Formats: sequence, structure tokens, C-alpha cells
Amino acid sequence: MERKTNDGLWGVLIVQTPALAVIYYGILLRNIKKIRLGLKKEQVTLRAMLLLTTIGLVSALISVNPGKSLPSVLVWPLFLLIFALGRWGITDPKAFIKGLVYGAGILSLVVLGAKFFKLDIWWGKIPILTNFKYSYSRGNVLGMADNGLAAMIEVGVLGGLSLFLVTSKKRECLLFLGIALITVLAIFNTFSRGSMVGITGASLILFVLANKYWRKYWRSLLAFFLIIALTIGLWPSLRNRIISIFDVKDNSSNTARFTIWKVSLRMFKNHWLIGQGPGLYGSLFESYLKEGELTHIYRSPHSFYLYVLTGWGILGFLTFFSWLFYELFYPLFKDYNIWRVIPLVMVLSFFIHVIFEDLFIFHVPLLIGLVGREDFKSSLES
Repeated sequence: MERKTNDGLWGVLIVQTPALAVIYYGILLRNIKKIRLGLKKEQVTLRAMLLLTTIGLVSALISVNPGKSLPSVLVWPLFLLIFALGRWGITDPKAFIKGLVYGAGILSLVVLGAKFFKLDIWWGKIPILTNFKYSYSRGNVLGMADNGLAAMIEVGVLGGLSLFLVTSKKRECLLFLGIALITVLAIFNTFSRGSMVGITGASLILFVLANKYWRKYWRSLLAFFLIIALTIGLWPSLRNRIISIFDVKDNSSNTARFTIWKVSLRMFKNHWLIGQGPGLYGSLFESYLKEGELTHIYRSPHSFYLYVLTGWGILGFLTFFSWLFYELFYPLFKDYNIWRVIPLVMVLSFFIHVIFEDLFIFHVPLLIGLVGREDFKSSLES
């Protein structure tokens, strides 16, 4: 018997802090029988889980530090298990999606309020609302800071825009558009360039996949984008931050990132088949540096894609991203409907963002699982 979970409420809560997401995972595991049956039926995920675990295990065992590498082998089994919780554990996927959007709106209001009042609140050594004092401060809410904080909020932009397009009740429809606007403004306050690129790219994909819905509300959407354009135009530091995205020669952040990527590619070339060993990037980074390249030792490759490539090699990279492509797009080819598109674009925003960062956001694998839900039928669009 399926055990009901208050997915709408948990959607709101898990956006606020990863600690609550872990509790929600535990609650979803009460439907373990259904999850186990689903995994048994879907051999693609089982095979991907087995292959990624095997690649990681072999890579760790032959690495320079097996003891340090072996715990990171669990990354993909856990990721795919969380995906399974989204596919078969969540009982009300639409309520969960709406909850994520409401939660992102609440978190965005917290960010904007903390920024306005320049808050710096700690509980002992635990950050509550910090790094909001100065105009260039990027924010920290319960330990989620900078790009991580922006990535938590991103679901509100794409989810808000998507729900605005499909919701029939006018008041609720405008509420979702308002949440999308508030979350964009909160992301602007984090100055996260990766997040800005992510929401822009995913919005363009939404425009293509939900073209018939955009046409109906073009006036409201025009006002939405005009407000964003006006905000950028009147905010010099934000405008300069956006312009810096395209500065590949003089911007120190960009040039450092390019150098980190070059070092990462050297690691990959040296262990291209199954990687250097999961979790060893930071330990090995300095050994791949050339003299005078960087003055700082980096513990991550600043790209999720390079994180996979250096840790699990080309075999792990192709296995994971082939699985991801299958789970995100095959359900849409099989049975197109807007409720598959909504979690899809929310996920794509994240995977565009992490071209430039290596982040993990706890609701992302759940959303991947939602794309292929059997209870998303073409006739159920409200």
C-alpha cells in the first residue's frame, strides 16, 4: 500500500535547507516496495547504477589513495536512488513542484529582506543570515551561499514561469509570475553568473517546448522581461557583473576558471578511461599545475562536467550523461505534455549553471525522476 506524503509542504521546506531534504528522503523511503518494483522494471537506471558503481570502484582501487577515494564511489548510487524517490516515492508530483516554487519564493523574500536590512545573524558558529552587509555581498542562508544559494532559488524562476503558463486561475497564475520575478531579483542579489546563464538558457528552452502557451500571455510576459531589463539597466554593479561573463581576457575570475579547466583536462588525459579516482581532485590538483599558472590550490574543477570526467573518466561520463539524457527526454518524446516540461526545464537550468560550477542541489535528482512519471498524462494539464 502506497503511503501518502505531504509533498507540497515538503517541497516548500527542502528549498530552505538541505538538512530538511535529507529528512524528506527518509519519509519517501516508506514507499520502498513501490520504489523497488519501479527500479526492477526500469532496467536502464539499474544498469547505469551498476556500471557507475563498478567504474568508480575500480578507479578508486587503482588510484594513488584508495582509502580517500572509496567513499566517493557512493555518489552515483545515492544520486540514482534519490532519482528513484522522485519517480516512484513522491505521491503528489504536481503538489511537490508547486511547493518547490513557493519555497523558492519564500527563500527569495528572505534573501531580499536580509539584503535590504544588511543582516548578519549567527547562532554560535552556525550561519543563519550572513554576508548581506555590503552592496557586493552575495548572501548566506543557513550555510547555502553565493552560487549554491542561487542554485537553490533557480527552481522558482523556471517553475514560476511554467506554472504561470498552465494555471487557469488568474490570481494563482499571477502569483506564479510574481514568484518568478522575485526569484530572479534574489538571484541578481547573489551575483551568481552561472545561475543567470542557467535561467536564461532554460527560459529559452521553455519558450521552444511550450510555445503555444507563451502566445496567450505575451503582454504579461513582456512586462515581466521589461522589469528585468529595467532592473539591470538601473543597477550598475549588476550590469557590470553580467558584462563580465563575456570578458574572457581580462576578468580574473574567468581567466582563473579557464586555467582550472586546463589543469582538469590534463588530469583527464592522464587517466582518460576511468578517471583518477573519485574524490581525489583536490589532492592531485597541485601536481598537475605548471609553474606560474595559479597562486591558489583549487579543490574542485569549477564544472560539474569536469568533476565527472576527472573522477570517473570517459566511461563514467558517457554512462551518467547518457542515462540523464534518456530520463529527461525520452518521456517527452514518448508522451509530450506540459507537466513533463516543467520539471525538465527546472533541471536544465541547473545543468546549464553547473557548466561553470560543481554543485549538488538536493531536489534536482527528485525533479529528474518526475519527468517520466506515469501519472503525468497529456489530458491532465491543470
